Amino acid sequence: MLAYLRLYRLDAASIAFFSTVTGALLGGGAGLRETAAAVLVSGVSMNFVYSFNSYTDREEDALNKPKRPIPAGKATPRGALLYSMALLAASCLYPPFLTRDPAVLALLYLLPLLGVLYSARPFRLKDRPFLAPPTVSLGLTIPLAAGHGLTGDICAMAGFFAAMFVFSTGAVALKDVEDAAGDRARGGKNLYLIYGQRSLAAPAMGAVAAPLTGLVWGVPPFLLLWLASLAVFSLAWLLLRRRFARPLERLYHDIILIVQAHGFVLLVILLFFPGAAR
Repeated sequence: MLAYLRLYRLDAASIAFFSTVTGALLGGGAGLRETAAAVLVSGVSMNFVYSFNSYTDREEDALNKPKRPIPAGKATPRGALLYSMALLAASCLYPPFLTRDPAVLALLYLLPLLGVLYSARPFRLKDRPFLAPPTVSLGLTIPLAAGHGLTGDICAMAGFFAAMFVFSTGAVALKDVEDAAGDRARGGKNLYLIYGQRSLAAPAMGAVAAPLTGLVWGVPPFLLLWLASLAVFSLAWLLLRRRFARPLERLYHDIILIVQAHGFVLLVILLFFPGAAR
């Protein structure tokens, strides 16, 4: 069973959990229901998205990530599919027990739908270079918005969610660098294979556009400052990586670490100063 749990990456699990909690804090507070929602969003819905993708990407992972459970022989493809389908069923069952808010319900049901559209044929948005990054980015932004919707009005923070979507869309394009070998071997395409290092302009543009989106949308000053810090750190690291010719395959994970660090800071501030983002 442990091997099937490892179909879901720990960094993705933590980001989904803490994004949901942070969203709730932005809306007014995180109690037992909001914490339970964070567990379910991360442990069930996002778990389905990543586990199902691990199943559908098993051939590419044999080249890109041979230590993943299926290529390493620790989990069988059939077992991974059954595990994913159980998570899909659970993803469709739990939302009404958390909320009756139509907007939040729509977001919670959209998560597994995105997982299917991204990985399953004939849709397979993962193989569409210009649709894959925004699809993943939407999936990363939904827990934040859904968590907020449990305690507040989603529209009140729409500018912040839009800014995070813009930033994430650019950052997710870096995933194509680490997936290049497997995509090339099966004759697929991604942004890095099409544009080479010029595709690194995508995360740079996303980092710049995120605080600008927040500024135009009227995001509260504290959150605008937070977005600017996230952008500056991300841009600085991108430039350093290119300047010193570090392995580009690690860039995506590096940006994830920067997001996690900033997310932790935001979470702590909201816990101790609940009104900071208003």
